[in-house]
Amino acid sequence: MCVCQQHLSPLRTLDDVHARCTVTENILKSCTIIERGNWTLLEQCEACGRFWVVEYPFGERHGDGPPCAYHTDRRELPSQYLTADIRQRAEDAAFFNNLGAEVGPEKCRAYACVRLRVRNSVFCALHHFESVKGHPLAAAGGR
Repeated sequence: MCVCQQHLSPLRTLDDVHARCTVTENILKSCTIIERGNWTLLEQCEACGRFWVVEYPFGERHGDGPPCAYHTDRRELPSQYLTADIRQRAEDAAFFNNLGAEVGPEKCRAYACVRLRVRNSVFCALHHFESVKGHPLAAAGGR
């Protein structure tokens, strides 16, 4: 008996990913692997015909950690990792929020920035984030 209908909600947050990891093995009991990718699988439920993408969001792409399955309408593996993107946004927001207030009194040293620096940095929170992480802050948690 499949449980697919109970787990069709899309993954949007890291909490969603953690919750789905706990039920993925149960979802996949009625599924068969139909395609293998780079640390991903595409499985199809033998009972209802639904497709599930399986990723390993906490395996650092080494193949370890719990699997996480999410429903897809397409019979092909996606070109990007959904769970990795969700995890990256959550980790970026946590890092950014831990930078604390922009206290100054010095201004940020980034060109043309008029914001105050954060404690223990020469940059404002946004430019400190970009300097350390190497990419701009997504919409997950800007100030």
